[in-house]
Amino acid sequence: MADRLVDGDYTLISGTKKLRQCDYIDEIMQRVYMILSASRERFYPDKDYGLRLPVASDDPYNFYLQAYAQQAVDSLDGVYIKSAAKLANNSMLFYVVVNDTERTVSINENNI
Repeated sequence: MADRLVDGDYTLISGTKKLRQCDYIDEIMQRVYMILSASRERFYPDKDYGLRLPVASDDPYNFYLQAYAQQAVDSLDGVYIKSAAKLANNSMLFYVVVNDTERTVSINENNI
């Protein structure tokens, strides 16, 4: 089990100084969130880490966004991007399948 992160910060169990733990699926989803919220080629130790954003001229934008997101999480076993969509408020919504469990990840494009 890994330590649980909320908005990039560790969370404590209320009333104690112990860190809150998360289960396997939540740990994988934390990794997916971190990968998709990083810009590709800007992470110095690994130039292939992160998400490459499609160019606005790419015709089926959501299709390219899904393909680039799948490329970003390809190193994680059992993780697949089911679909991706760019929303009106500059955020992106990803439907992620982890070992037959479907979750969503929302990322603001301005933070990448």
